Amino acid sequence: MLKLEKMQVSGFKSFSDRTEIRFPDGITAVVGPNGCGKSNLGDAINWVLGEQSPKNLRGKQMVDVIFNGSRGKKPKGMAEVSLYLKNDDSNLPPDRQRIVLTRKLFRSGESEYFLNGSRSRLKVIQEILRDEHVGAKTYATIEQGRIDQILNAKPKERRLIIEDAAGISGIKHKRRLAELKLESTHANLLRVNDIIVEVTRQINSLKRQAAKARRYQRLREELRTKERTLFGHRTREMDNRFGKLKDQEAVARDQEAASAAGLSRAEASLSEERHALDEADRVFRQAAESLHQLDMEIDREESAIRHARDRINEADETATLAADEAGRLTGRQEEIRARADEHRIVVEQGARQIEVLRERLAACQTELAGLAERQAEGREEQEQHRRDLFRAMNQGAEFRNRKKSLEESLTRTGAERAVLDGELRRASADHTRLTEESSDLTREAHDHRENLNRLALQQARREDSLAAIRERLAAGVEELAAGRAEAQSATARLRTLEDVATRFAGVSDGVRMLLTTGSAAGMKTHGVVADYVEAGKDIEAAAEVYLQGVLPAVILEDGADARLAVNMLRSEGAGRTTFLCRSQPVGGTAVGTPANGSSPVPGEILADPRVVGRLKHQIRLNTSMNGVVQDRIGDAVVVDSLETALELHARFPASDYLTREGEVVYASGLVSAGGDGSAEHGLLAHNRQANETRDSLERIGVEVARMEGEVQAARDDAAALEAQVRAGRQALEEAGRRKVELDLREQRAMEEEQKSSRQGDVLKSEVANLLQAAEQLQSELTEKSRLVHEAEQSHADLEAKMKTRAEELTSLEAVLQEKNEAAAQHRAELAAMGQQQESSDREQQRLDESLADLGARIAGHRGEADKARVRSTEARELVRTTEASLTEHLAIRADKDGEVKAMESSIAERRLVLSGSEGGLHGLKTELDRLRETTRLAEMERTKAESDRTHLDELCQGELGCSAADALSLLEEEEGQASEETGDGEKLPLDLVKLGEEVDEIREKIEKIGPVNMMAIDEFSELEERHTFLTAQKEDLTQSMASLQETIKKINRTSRERFATAFEAIRKNYQEIFAVLFSGGRADLHMEEGEDILESGIEIMAQPPGKRLGSVNLMSGGEKAMSAIALLFAIFRFRPSPFCLLDEVDAALDDANVARFTKMVAEYAQHTQFILVTHNKVSME
Repeated sequence: MLKLEKMQVSGFKSFSDRTEIRFPDGITAVVGPNGCGKSNLGDAINWVLGEQSPKNLRGKQMVDVIFNGSRGKKPKGMAEVSLYLKNDDSNLPPDRQRIVLTRKLFRSGESEYFLNGSRSRLKVIQEILRDEHVGAKTYATIEQGRIDQILNAKPKERRLIIEDAAGISGIKHKRRLAELKLESTHANLLRVNDIIVEVTRQINSLKRQAAKARRYQRLREELRTKERTLFGHRTREMDNRFGKLKDQEAVARDQEAASAAGLSRAEASLSEERHALDEADRVFRQAAESLHQLDMEIDREESAIRHARDRINEADETATLAADEAGRLTGRQEEIRARADEHRIVVEQGARQIEVLRERLAACQTELAGLAERQAEGREEQEQHRRDLFRAMNQGAEFRNRKKSLEESLTRTGAERAVLDGELRRASADHTRLTEESSDLTREAHDHRENLNRLALQQARREDSLAAIRERLAAGVEELAAGRAEAQSATARLRTLEDVATRFAGVSDGVRMLLTTGSAAGMKTHGVVADYVEAGKDIEAAAEVYLQGVLPAVILEDGADARLAVNMLRSEGAGRTTFLCRSQPVGGTAVGTPANGSSPVPGEILADPRVVGRLKHQIRLNTSMNGVVQDRIGDAVVVDSLETALELHARFPASDYLTREGEVVYASGLVSAGGDGSAEHGLLAHNRQANETRDSLERIGVEVARMEGEVQAARDDAAALEAQVRAGRQALEEAGRRKVELDLREQRAMEEEQKSSRQGDVLKSEVANLLQAAEQLQSELTEKSRLVHEAEQSHADLEAKMKTRAEELTSLEAVLQEKNEAAAQHRAELAAMGQQQESSDREQQRLDESLADLGARIAGHRGEADKARVRSTEARELVRTTEASLTEHLAIRADKDGEVKAMESSIAERRLVLSGSEGGLHGLKTELDRLRETTRLAEMERTKAESDRTHLDELCQGELGCSAADALSLLEEEEGQASEETGDGEKLPLDLVKLGEEVDEIREKIEKIGPVNMMAIDEFSELEERHTFLTAQKEDLTQSMASLQETIKKINRTSRERFATAFEAIRKNYQEIFAVLFSGGRADLHMEEGEDILESGIEIMAQPPGKRLGSVNLMSGGEKAMSAIALLFAIFRFRPSPFCLLDEVDAALDDANVARFTKMVAEYAQHTQFILVTHNKVSME
């Protein structure tokens, strides 16, 4: 059994400072006057045991328990109570043999609980205390007003104390938890059933979509495999072409490197000559710097000699002054030493006078001690009278309190009658109200069922709409992904084309130099002619060949820019470059052909059906440069074949003839043909491809933006519907909970109606007995009034005795005052002499300090004079050594000056030789520039091939998500495996045309499938897994409900058995103890009829000796208190509490009943530790 050991309180109510209260075994009485904080002790115990109601702690809010300050102490910021409990059961674990409970509360509202010094939850602490039948709401703590609460409580509330004694409070708590869990499990089961139905419907809907998505996946994978094969073959072709171009570029670079090596050797020789010149120049600068440093050293030594001579003069003057000052201070020291000897005599005389005054003061203090002893004896006698008076006042206060209590009891009796009448009227009104509420609840339940059906129908419609929107969203996401892949491919192609344009591939170094650095040199360039010329794809090859001389020409603003360009080309050795000026007039023939001999085209030629037309009519010019370019390019007749061109030239030789394949018959008779006629790498083709790619990218961007808008709209619709579906599910769940709530409310209304009827019958019987109780109270009130008068008379006699003793003490105090004044005079004289003596001591100390200071100053001046003489000697030695060094440095300087002039002449000659060597590099640089042009052309071809390879790689990445190299690697692996299967090591032939047709066929099949919900496969799989999981959950919930129902049945059976056993034992004990406390009479406990034993209330019936059996509400205050005490001890006899706090439960008892009460407490103290808060004299004794 847990018993109290001690309690530590800090900052709780009136306990401002940390206070420790120990509780020995047996009975501990807490006594003191009203307002001293006795009840706060009980509040502290209840609070640390877990009390959560501020009202039960006599406050409005919980922070009211924190010490709020007083006149001499500041408020506390925290309340803390620690309760030490010990258990005499040695079989328990160590952490249960001694328990320390601590509770802290801060003004911020934060609360903390500790168990054995470790932070803990209140729930854990309450479970431990519940096992030991200890707690804030058990019968272990009976504070002020709790006696009345036990008797005046409703029957169902009164049964709680019996349940606590029976030990079923914890069991009922477990039953409530099980019931809540059962309700939650039932709700979960309903929800799982609904979800299973919904998941089954969704599985049926997604099954067809998943099959369609799998077919789409299979076709996409097949398409991906075949496209990867095509990309692999294209990659292999491009890699082979790139390797050949790279070899050509390597040969050109080797030739360029050999030329560059020769140039590097010449430059190295020139560099060595420059290095020799730099080295000679460096030696010359070092010699000049050395000469300069020597000049600075000579200046420094001359300056040092001047400063040393100044220090000699200064040190001699300082030594003379210090010696004079030391002599003056020595005379002053002798004068002060004479004054100090005279003052010591005065100090000794003052010490003898002080000793005489101390002897006089000691005699006076001896006389005062005798008088003070007489005064103390008188005050002790006065204090005894005061204690007697205080005792009489307490007794009078006790009688007056009892009188007031009786008057209040009479007032309460009248008030109780009025209350009972009001309760009867309210019981009737409640019965009518509850009947109406039952009807309203029935109608509300019917409306709720209709609303539940409507919500279920709406929910099904929303979920069907959500499934349709999800299908539309999946199709839109797939279409958007294809559009983005196409846009990515076009962007990569355009980036490649723009990169080639940025690097000016396909033009000479001179053109590249003018376009990149011309603006910085002051020229105004407008690009090249090809930037302003566009040709159709069918005529593009012919235009590239015929205009190959004019297309790369640089367009400049005027003749000044042309001159700057020529100078720049010459200075940089960038080769030949063609350019034209916007402001220069057009004269002669146009450019564009080798012969420049084309003339206007006759009309007969244009009438020939084999003639396509004039070249100028087949190309388009940018309007901003139309006037500049139009008249500066040549013209030709475009025909269908080379044979036609030769035939027409024979008839009309004045014109140039051009085929679409790029074959040219010039007017001069020259024929240009050969090659593949491809314009793929030309300037016009590059510009056309860039423009086409930009247009395609813009179109794709518009389409992707449209698809993104549709996808986002579908996502928004899906999100909105998902929110509605979730809200609908929540509404259905809320409706189910509402139905359960309505059923419970209807059942409670019926129970309340029956309870109101029974309560009315009890109240009627109680009203009839109130008058009898009022007569008994009036008789007791008359007796208490007589005792109050006697207590007041005793109080007056004691006050007279205290007045006489107070006069005697006053005369004694007058004599003491006179003697104290004499002693004070002696003390004043002694203090004056002491101050004078202290002043003399301070003067003597000051003279001694002055002597010591003068001695130190004299020694300091003498030391300073010695130091000055040493500094003078050192300075003279420095002058001598510095003058010798200066003479030596002046001789060295004369020699170095001649060497520096000879070096300067040699450097001038070397510079003339270097100037001649620098002219020999010009021829080598010219040859290197020619080889670099060859290398540039090879690099341009290789760069173009590399760009095409990069574009193919980006296209493969966009289409297949892998690089072209990966596609080629997979192709080679497949070909290797196929060769092994054939056994001859040869590659199997591959029909690329057929493979392309198969790719187109697969794409057509994919398009026929239509929109595909790719998420359906994963969703279908997830829903199948979810259906399996939910089915298992349903079985688990069903088993859990059956288990919980069986557990509740076992708990109810155990509770009934324990409560019945406890009730019968406590009822028997109550009957016996009531007869003992009242010296007769009888009492009984009854359970309410028609109620389940687990819910029935407890009625208390009591009949004191000489009265009829009736309700306890009809008894007097003292009889009520004794009846409650009898019930309390009846419970203790059945199940003793480890400890019990009784807070002024004897206040309403007379001396005879108090004697019986204390005898009962002493009897039960053998098993229970009692803490008794009381004012009663009999209880204290």
